[in-house]
Amino acid sequence: PCGPVNGGMKVRAGPRRGKRNFPAVVTWARLGRATPGPMNEKVLAIDYLRALSILALVLCHLILPLNGMPPTEYSGFPVLFTLRDLLNLCVVTLVACSGFALHLSTTRFEFTAKGVWAFYKKRFRRLLFPWFHYVVFSILVYGVVALFFPGFRAWLLKAYPFLSVAEFGGIPFAWITLKWIVILLLLLTLLFPLLRFAYRRQPLLIGILIACYLASSVLSLLYPLDVARYRDLGFAPIPLLLMVLSFVLGWSLVCIFGFSLERLYNGERFMKKDMKVTFLAILLFVAVDVTYRALGLPLTMGANKFPPSPYYLVLGMMVTLVLLSFFISFKALFQSYPRVVLEFISANSYWLYLWSLVLLFISNYIFSFFSLHPYLKLPLEFLCNGVVLFLLVTAQKHIKIDVYLQKQAI
Repeated sequence: PCGPVNGGMKVRAGPRRGKRNFPAVVTWARLGRATPGPMNEKVLAIDYLRALSILALVLCHLILPLNGMPPTEYSGFPVLFTLRDLLNLCVVTLVACSGFALHLSTTRFEFTAKGVWAFYKKRFRRLLFPWFHYVVFSILVYGVVALFFPGFRAWLLKAYPFLSVAEFGGIPFAWITLKWIVILLLLLTLLFPLLRFAYRRQPLLIGILIACYLASSVLSLLYPLDVARYRDLGFAPIPLLLMVLSFVLGWSLVCIFGFSLERLYNGERFMKKDMKVTFLAILLFVAVDVTYRALGLPLTMGANKFPPSPYYLVLGMMVTLVLLSFFISFKALFQSYPRVVLEFISANSYWLYLWSLVLLFISNYIFSFFSLHPYLKLPLEFLCNGVVLFLLVTAQKHIKIDVYLQKQAI
C-alpha cells in the first residue's frame, strides 16, 4: 500500500511482517509525476540535472576516455580539451543527485541491523545487476568485433595503449570491469547509513569529516603520490593512505551535500534560500581559487580530480547549485518534449552510462574512417551514440532485462 509522504509524493512501504525495520523506498519513476507542489519542481530539477550530467559524462569520454592519457583526435584541439576538462565536474553533480535521491527515498530508514541489511541488499542489487550485464555484453561485443574486423585490435591498442592491461584477443578486460564510478557508488552505498546518521543526528561528525578531509588534502600536497613509482612496484604507504582518505572523505562530503539539497529545496521561500546558498558557494570558490593561484597549484579539473581536491569539489558544488537554480527558475523551457527526453535520460542514467562505455571505442573506430573536422565529427559521433543508447535501453525494456529493477538511475 502507498500513502502520501513529503507533499503528496508516493512511497512504497516495506513488508508488514514483524517490526517495520525496512526502509520505505520512494518510487523514483513517480517522483517526477507526483502531485504538483514546490517540492515536485525541485525533484524535476534534480532529474534534469542528472540527465545533463550523464550527457556530459558521455561527451567527456568521447573526447578523452581517461585523464592523463596522450591527446586523442579530439582532445588535441585546445577548445575541446578545455571543454573536456570542465566536463569532469559532472561527476560531482551525479554524486550529489545520487545523495539527494537516496536521502529522499529512505525517509523511514531505521538504523537497525535489519534496516541496514535491507538497504544494502536492495541498493547493491541495483548497482551490481546492471554492471554484471554490462560486463558480459561488453565482452561479447568486443569479442565479435575483434573476430570479424581483424584491424580493430591493432587500432585499439595503438590508439589507446592503456587498454593493453589485461587485454586478450581484442577484449580490454581491465577497462571493461574496473569502472571507478561504479566503485565510487558501491563505496558510498556502504557508507550511506553512517553518513545519513551523521547528517540527521550528529552534525558535529560532519564538521570532523570536513576537518579530516582538509587535513588529508593539505598533507597530500606535501606527500604526493608518485604514480610512476607505483607502476614500478615502489612502496609509499603514506601518500597512498592520504590519497585514499582524500578520496573517501571528499566524495562522502559530496554525498552529504546531496542530502542537504532535499532540506534546502523543501518548503517555502525556496528562491531566497537558494540565492543565499549559491552566493555563499560562489564566495567560497573565489576564496579557494585565490588560494590555489597564490600557492601556484594546478587549476585544471584533471589534475584535481584524483583524489578530489577542495578546488574541484567546491567548484563542482557551486556549478550544481547554479544549474539547479536555472532549471527551477526557467522550468517553462523544459515542458512537453524536452521534459520527456530529460526524464527518460535521468530515469535510465545508470544503464546509459554503462552502455556508453560499450560503444565508446567501437564508435571511435567507425568514425576513424571518416575524414571530417573534429568540430563536426564530435557532434556527429555524440549524436549517433545517443541514438544507439536510446535503442539499447528501449530494447532491453521490451525484452525485460531490467524487470527486477524498474528504473536504473545513478
